[in-house]
Amino acid sequence: MQGARAVWVAVGILALAFLVGVLAPAWYFAGRLVENNTAVRAIGELQQQPSRMQAALNSIQDRLRARGFVRDSIEQLKRATIQFETAASSLQSGQGVRIGGIGGDDEVQKTINEMVASWKKYKPALDPVANFTAIPYSDSERDGTQLNVDGRDLQTKVTNAVSQARVYTPGLEKNLSQIIAGLQSSSDSLATALRSVVLIGVGLAAALAALVGYLSLARGKSAQAAAAAQQQTEDILSTVREGLFLLDADLKIGTIHSQATAQLFQRESVSGLTFEDLLRDLVTPKTLQIATKFVKVLWSERTKENLIRSINPLNEVELLVGEKGSKDAETRYLEFNFHRVRREGAITHVLVAVADVTARVALAAQLKGAQDSAQSQMDAFLSILHVDPAQLSSFLDDSDVAFKMINATLRDPARDSASFRRKIDGLFRQIHSIKGEAAAIGLGSMEARAHALESDLATLRERTDLSGDDFLPLLTKFDDLVSHSQSVRDMVTKLASFRDSFGKHHAAQGAAAPSSGDSSGRMPKLTDDAVAAEATLQRSAREGFVASAQQLADRIANENGKKVVVTCRGHDLVPEAYRRPVKDVLIQLIRNAVVHGIESPAEREAQGKSAEGHIRIQFEMVENGRAFRMQCEDDGRGLTPDKLRKTAVTKGIISQNDAQALSDQEAMMLVFRSGFSTASSVTKDAGRGVGMDVIAEIAARLGGRISLNSEIGKNMKLSLSFPAEQKAAGVVAA
Repeated sequence: MQGARAVWVAVGILALAFLVGVLAPAWYFAGRLVENNTAVRAIGELQQQPSRMQAALNSIQDRLRARGFVRDSIEQLKRATIQFETAASSLQSGQGVRIGGIGGDDEVQKTINEMVASWKKYKPALDPVANFTAIPYSDSERDGTQLNVDGRDLQTKVTNAVSQARVYTPGLEKNLSQIIAGLQSSSDSLATALRSVVLIGVGLAAALAALVGYLSLARGKSAQAAAAAQQQTEDILSTVREGLFLLDADLKIGTIHSQATAQLFQRESVSGLTFEDLLRDLVTPKTLQIATKFVKVLWSERTKENLIRSINPLNEVELLVGEKGSKDAETRYLEFNFHRVRREGAITHVLVAVADVTARVALAAQLKGAQDSAQSQMDAFLSILHVDPAQLSSFLDDSDVAFKMINATLRDPARDSASFRRKIDGLFRQIHSIKGEAAAIGLGSMEARAHALESDLATLRERTDLSGDDFLPLLTKFDDLVSHSQSVRDMVTKLASFRDSFGKHHAAQGAAAPSSGDSSGRMPKLTDDAVAAEATLQRSAREGFVASAQQLADRIANENGKKVVVTCRGHDLVPEAYRRPVKDVLIQLIRNAVVHGIESPAEREAQGKSAEGHIRIQFEMVENGRAFRMQCEDDGRGLTPDKLRKTAVTKGIISQNDAQALSDQEAMMLVFRSGFSTASSVTKDAGRGVGMDVIAEIAARLGGRISLNSEIGKNMKLSLSFPAEQKAAGVVAA
């Protein structure tokens, strides 16, 4: 191992030497050769310019004597002058044409400087001729074509330029020849150096080839061992039943993964996918975002792996195998586990292990279902022990009627948005009534189920487009509510049977006391369970209509941090025909009064009121027995018309203009609109906007008349009158 490492070090040194000692110099020398050759060609072209300028001057001089056309010769002189000026400046500054090589650069540069100095002396004689633009001749019938003033001036300047050309042209040509000779000498030196570098490179390449050959032979056995290890890795990945793959820092899946990975995710291959793409169709966008952040956190050294693993958001990921809707489709559950992979102490990858935990999830669901069922039955049993048997029986009978109405509403066909809205409102009122009555008698298990169903209805009510399929999910919870009601009824029947059996057994024990008791003739001691059951039944029997109203008010008041006293008079005057609607109205009025009307003890005391609020309910026959009236009054904060207008506009119930046009009395009647509520949040007692709507619907159905009065900060009083005999009529607001 150490020997191989030493050889690799030697290879590295030779490669570096080859790079620094061969390739870099060779690149430098070759570049200078190219530059010199380019310079030679450019200067060779420049070498012709002095003679061209002199020839152009001679041509201009001859044509002036012959009175010939001189413009083309002047242009030829001008072009040659410009070209020489440009090239000379480039040579002197090193731009355009570079002069380079080994040695002789200073001499070449000196020659260039001499040439430029001569050119600067020579050029002033050429510029007046090259820049001449006037007409040199004038014509007359007597003298013919003669030189004019401009022509004579041009002839003088040409004569001067010709004399200067004889002086400077040989020198410029000599300078250019010397520059070319210097460049050729520099190129020869560069070529010699390049050949030396190539020879050195050949030697280094031979040494590298020898070392590489040695390493190839030495690595033969290592390659065989690596191939065997690779085969073992492939065998493991093809056999293991878990999905295994690596994520890099960009959260991309590596090329190596277990065969089970592709099978678990129903893909041919997962290589190259990002972790986000792998999960995109499996989890919700929110879960996908959380899972991606979770994996990124694993790359932080400050994050404790065991701690972050405990909050893994991918413990159970639901996966649909097969085409959706197909009978062969099945749901599976995958569990993801993450482990850091380190190399030399640094995190290089994250290993992801994916297991199919469908069987475990199914077993857990079965256990939870059994536990929930047992707990539900226990809760129901404990609840009905504290409910008056007569009230409970009445509630179950009323619930059965409501269930039939709900079932009929669900089956009622609807084809447009308005029909669906009416169906939702009808279901809302029935479920809300069941929830309210369950709350009134203290049957929490029924109240909770009704509230959950009510929440689903609230979600549907907020949607803009509805179809019959949207009501299908309601059937499951509705069926659960009906089933639970039946379970409660079964328990009531069993309790009644137990009570009858207990009574008969108690009577039999009393008759047999002289023979089976002790000498004192006392009754045998009952079991603790029997005594508790008897006491519970006796206590339940004492509870009545007023107690239920107070119980409901106390429960809502405690949950809202308030105190309430309910006073009820004349409840024995309620006609049998109005028993259930009156009970529904009473429940809604108590809820509304406690949640919205009665203030907290601190608020009431600050206003000079008693700490506890008061709700007064009165039933009476009026109009000589032709009508029945119920009144409910609370001494709370009352109704504020402006607040009611603002709430109605905010919830989109009426427009701003319509709200401003309402009188205060009309604004107070907004509380009976469907969906209207001043509660800031939804609870099981407020916020749905359906409570007062139920009262309005009952009044309309029974031909009732509603009267609503309120003083801000003092009270709210609602009166509801019904005819002595039920008849269909619309609600009348007074």
